[in-house]
Amino acid sequence: MRIGFVSLLAAIIGLGSVQTAISADMPLKAPYKAAPMAVPAYNWTGPYAGIQGGYGWSNQHGISSVGTETGYFSGAGGFVGGTLGYNWQLPGGPLLLGVEGDGSWSKIQASGGACVPICNVDVNWSATFRGRLGYVHGPWLAYATGGLALAGVHPFQTGNFDYTETLAGWTVGGGVEWMFMPRWSVKAEYLYTRFANGHSVPVAFLPGASAYLANFTTQIVRGGINFHF
Repeated sequence: MRIGFVSLLAAIIGLGSVQTAISADMPLKAPYKAAPMAVPAYNWTGPYAGIQGGYGWSNQHGISSVGTETGYFSGAGGFVGGTLGYNWQLPGGPLLLGVEGDGSWSKIQASGGACVPICNVDVNWSATFRGRLGYVHGPWLAYATGGLALAGVHPFQTGNFDYTETLAGWTVGGGVEWMFMPRWSVKAEYLYTRFANGHSVPVAFLPGASAYLANFTTQIVRGGINFHF
């Protein structure tokens, strides 16, 4: 019995020695290192669509057929609409090229002038078709923009004239855009627009005379949110 116990103890000690030797010969494992956190990729290239809205100011003059000024009109109001565009971020650099179009329903109302009753000029809708040149820094984009502008205007004075027409002109401005998620961005933008003169229309209070809109400008500030496809 005593010899059996001694033999069992010796076997256990021998097995432990063999296990220790095997462990010593095995290469050590490198310590565990956590995987680096993924850095979100901001891809500005591609089409996008969104909604936008803001506030605008308009200024214009009325010019009679004999060349005299009939009044100066100024006003302000809000607008809301949609945006479509496409961006190309140049390979290997921060520069971005883009095209963008937008259309808005607006309620920019101007009044004034030497009119009794008062003269009014409303901007009922507007649209722009612009190029963009931007600088990308991670999720941020700063850009300049410019191109063609259109507006539907409604000049009227009770009992004298009441008509609508579409004016064309040019627009310039700039803005900043922030991609807060891989496919979503928000922007803030300013645009200055100057339109060509309007058409001459007859005025009832002065038979044989006519008048037209001149020096028509607008300034707008707006914000928007875009989804990048």
